[in-house]
Amino acid sequence: NIAVLGAGSLGSVIGGRLAAAGHIVTLINRNAAYVDTVTRDGLVLDECGRRDVVRLRAARTVEGLGPQ
Repeated sequence: NIAVLGAGSLGSVIGGRLAAAGHIVTLINRNAAYVDTVTRDGLVLDECGRRDVVRLRAARTVEGLGPQ
């Protein structure tokens, strides 16, 4: 399990790519709207004309995540 603490733009891309490769990833971001959107819609990665939607966990804190 991998937690990306401070999942802004760069952390989200790194976490998204790790999740797309099959890892269990949780993005940690203080912004409740971001967490809600990623949880509901997935993480959208737009790169070089390719659009991928990656399903992963998002949370506002590490509380309750267990070992990462």
